[in-house]
Amino acid sequence: MKGRGGIGLLLALAFLGCAFLVGSFALENRSAFSLYSKAFSPGADVINAKTAAIVSVGEPVNINTATAEQLQTLPGIGPAIAQRILSYRAENGPFASVAELTKIEGIGIKRLENLLGYITTGG
Repeated sequence: MKGRGGIGLLLALAFLGCAFLVGSFALENRSAFSLYSKAFSPGADVINAKTAAIVSVGEPVNINTATAEQLQTLPGIGPAIAQRILSYRAENGPFASVAELTKIEGIGIKRLENLLGYITTGG
């Protein structure tokens, strides 16, 4: 019987220690948790880690009319890829579908999948 009380006390102290560490981490990284909760709450903005831009979920970017700056607000699209999109559009005319973006160097299936909710061809 004496051993059970000691184990219970040890478990309680371990639990409190873990809770303290998690709480300390949360206080030190408040901005990280704030960004996370902002990025994943309903109707929130999506954070573009590469450019630190914020893309509004409700307003897709029209890849047929967007400027380089507007394209760079998209996740995974920096200045080089934005310029390739503009060059492709100038040489080939408007995109018939968003899938046509895969013809651009640097945009594969994976990147296209990440863009699907944020782009449109306008028609």
